[in-house]
Amino acid sequence: MTGVEVLGGLASIAQLLEYSLKLSSLVSEVYSRVKEAPERVIMHTAQIHQLVDTARLIERSSDLQKPIIEVHLKATLTEAARLQRILERMIEDYTKGPSKKRIWNAVRGAGERRMLTSFERLEKEKSALILCISFIHTETLGTIRDGVGQLLPKMDNIDQSVAALGIQLSDTEKKSFPPVSRCWLVQSF
Repeated sequence: MTGVEVLGGLASIAQLLEYSLKLSSLVSEVYSRVKEAPERVIMHTAQIHQLVDTARLIERSSDLQKPIIEVHLKATLTEAARLQRILERMIEDYTKGPSKKRIWNAVRGAGERRMLTSFERLEKEKSALILCISFIHTETLGTIRDGVGQLLPKMDNIDQSVAALGIQLSDTEKKSFPPVSRCWLVQSF
């Protein structure tokens, strides 16, 4: 990858982190105003936290800064930006304007449907990104396995050579140094 591609990838990661953090706070704010909020907030907040963790993983790992990851990252960013716009609009619809309009917006629930659809699309994009990361890690493990497979015969040869040297050294020691006897030791004193 060229330096420009690496910088582009890092910029995308930074954007994804920024969107994820904004989305997390927006989700909490929207759901604090909607029924059945606790379960949904937990589920969608976990989804956003997973997105943050994935972005940080990509940021830390140079092996993951590849064009194919960039493609999935951009698609995820696009969906995160769309979700952010929907959430911001929902907050505005539910908090600003005449109360009749706010009630109508809440009853109609169009914003919620758009938001849920966007969360589903974001989850699909995140899953595709994670699947791509898994594939790259699988390729890396395959390369390591192949390298280890090539080293094993060499290690066997080294083991055999060391064993042969040990036998030769043991034969040489027997010839160079006569066995020590007790009698010889007693005579020398």
